[in-house]
Amino acid sequence: MADGRDNSKLLTYEAFEGGRKQPKDYHAMFNHTYFVVWFRRLLDDVEALGKSNAIIVLDNAKYHKGLPDDTPKGSWTKAKMMEACVSLGIPTEPREYRSTLWTKLKKHVADNVVPVIVKMATDRGHDVVFTPPYHSDMQPIEMVWSYVKGGVGRQYNTSTKFPDVRERLDREFDRLPSSVIYDCICHTTRKVVDLSAYLQSLDDVDDAAGSCFSSDSESDSDGDSCDDCDLADYDGHELQLIITSCLGCSLPSTPCTAGWPQMPVRLSVLDDFAKRVQEIVAREGIDIIYNADQTATNYEYLPTKTLNKKGENTVWIKWGGKTKDRMTAMLLADNSGTKHPLFLILRTSKSKIKAVIQENLTTRQGFGKRLWESVEPMQAANGVVIHGNPTAWWNASISMQFLKYYFSERHDRATKKVLLIWDDLSAHFTDEVTAYAKELNVVLERVPPNYTWICQPADIAWNRPLKARLRQNWLDMIRRQLLRAKQRGTVFMLVPPSRDTIVSWVSGAWADTDATTIINGFKKCRLVDGVHMGEVVGEGVVEDDVLAALIATCAIEETIDPVMDFSTADAADVSA
Repeated sequence: MADGRDNSKLLTYEAFEGGRKQPKDYHAMFNHTYFVVWFRRLLDDVEALGKSNAIIVLDNAKYHKGLPDDTPKGSWTKAKMMEACVSLGIPTEPREYRSTLWTKLKKHVADNVVPVIVKMATDRGHDVVFTPPYHSDMQPIEMVWSYVKGGVGRQYNTSTKFPDVRERLDREFDRLPSSVIYDCICHTTRKVVDLSAYLQSLDDVDDAAGSCFSSDSESDSDGDSCDDCDLADYDGHELQLIITSCLGCSLPSTPCTAGWPQMPVRLSVLDDFAKRVQEIVAREGIDIIYNADQTATNYEYLPTKTLNKKGENTVWIKWGGKTKDRMTAMLLADNSGTKHPLFLILRTSKSKIKAVIQENLTTRQGFGKRLWESVEPMQAANGVVIHGNPTAWWNASISMQFLKYYFSERHDRATKKVLLIWDDLSAHFTDEVTAYAKELNVVLERVPPNYTWICQPADIAWNRPLKARLRQNWLDMIRRQLLRAKQRGTVFMLVPPSRDTIVSWVSGAWADTDATTIINGFKKCRLVDGVHMGEVVGEGVVEDDVLAALIATCAIEETIDPVMDFSTADAADVSA
């Protein structure tokens, strides 16, 4: 709870421990019924402190938004739905179908029924606010939790047992400083303000662009538009950055800069970054600029466009009890358009014997003897480098191996420096990594935090076509499995791609990425001169029969936001 720098406090804390006969996933223990009881205690604590008109911020977890028990449900019988419509005063006809009744009831629920905890809070004079999906940075408690976990993690050693972790966790929460809680909430408040300004700026951009495209605008006849500024010549990325191209000219009836200096797009960040890179290149006599970006590629894909009537954008596929398995792929290319072999991180179990762990790291790139027998030929066959760790995430040790592989054998290493642009992941810039880069004559430059989308070539130009090719491979495999099942007259059961298959897909997709795409990324970031070439990235489509077969076998797990189906490793700064 925020109550000034000196009086902010943690109101309640409760830890869940799963035993041998209890669920190990806390979601099975922490449900809506329990949350209502917990929330009532929270409201009591707030009132005991004499606080009123509080704003309680929660994420969109299902158990936060549970509705009253008597709320109409789609699973009800037609008779029960009819009875509910009558009691709620919803006009109905006896011959109406059950689906029609549910449509009416569903609208009534959406318009009139609020979650249980929202009603509890408003009855006591408080408000509940739910953060947008996939915006954990809007949750102050996430930052507080990160602070606590950091304190616990720094105490870890080889003798740590689970009871030690629990004891340290309790202790970290007990001594959580008021200033940390207050600063986390203030930081999130600034994020909300920035998001609001950003959304407003998008409206301004749409208004300006719309008036520029309008053929019947009054300004078409009075000469206010600028002959040097034609928005139709720009793609979506350039439209976001159009302000820098239009300085000094004006859109119809409106200066290009009117209302835009507040845009959180922060074009000045891109300008400053490009200028800083150019200064480094000139000062150090650098000819080659590299960009490396690690991307978590998921084993389960469907294209972003589906033909189902619900209009969902992306669906995950589940199989064999596993969900969202992944590996990390580090893409590396330079400003000449040259692509370098992929550097992949696969998940592998960790030995309990220290000597074996060390042997695996030094002789087999993190893999055990038996697994290395399959990984080594896979590596050679696909022309990639493969390392392994228990999380399949990037870490500082992998950063060292990455630098060694690509830059230690340069023929001009002793006399010529190169520039490597890396995002602001902590594992990229530890003392050991920066010292080793200096030894290799590699100048490391950080992409501005939170601006990889306009300052990093990989994010701007490389990832999307790679993602599209991976989706297409996955969709083609599903089609083949469906056809095989039909030909054999057997029940369709989705079989996941193997580790070998995933590696070949990713390496093939990277090999198919042409030099023009690579260079376009550097041009869009203004790291090299020239106007980028237009590109068309095809997206697969899931046909109705494919989707129906997946639904029939319960292979569809959930629907997710399109931006989340191809996540980046820096979204979770893990240094395991």
